[in-house]
Amino acid sequence: MNILEYVGLDTTRVKAQYEKVRRAIERDDFRQAEVKKLANVTHGRFYRAKLDYANRLLFSIVRHGGTTYALMLEVIEQHAYDRSRFLRGAAIEDDKIPAIDAASAAADAAPVRYVHPDRREIHLLDKVISFDDAQEAVYRLPPPLVIVGSAGSGKTALTLEKMKHTEGAVL
Repeated sequence: MNILEYVGLDTTRVKAQYEKVRRAIERDDFRQAEVKKLANVTHGRFYRAKLDYANRLLFSIVRHGGTTYALMLEVIEQHAYDRSRFLRGAAIEDDKIPAIDAASAAADAAPVRYVHPDRREIHLLDKVISFDDAQEAVYRLPPPLVIVGSAGSGKTALTLEKMKHTEGAVL
């Protein structure tokens, strides 16, 4: 399974554990990563992997074309699922969620429109966003910007994502 990472993912406190779990998921070894499906969350398909005794890795499975990806979202420290940005306060009892294998998770993968063939970084608004090279170049430019493009070219998604990470008066 290929790996994608949300641009806001912070693994600095569990770097070694994250790398070990990431490699296991890449090998489709969900057993070693102790992956479980969070079945009682009503607004998405989420999985958790065990980083260590107290910390968990929240991720989702997506598919583009014939490729399946594990989208690493967030480190949940001290089992604090209720503080997760993605779970929206859902109550999770870690010992009561079922284990799942890679094949079952891949079969339930959510489709996405586009994944850049070379970059692992993913942005999230109400959906998964992977910028193409031109969009990424614009995203990296400092404001102020005027963005012009045809309908459906990603102007709004790019602008909203840029606004999320810009400090001060934006508009």
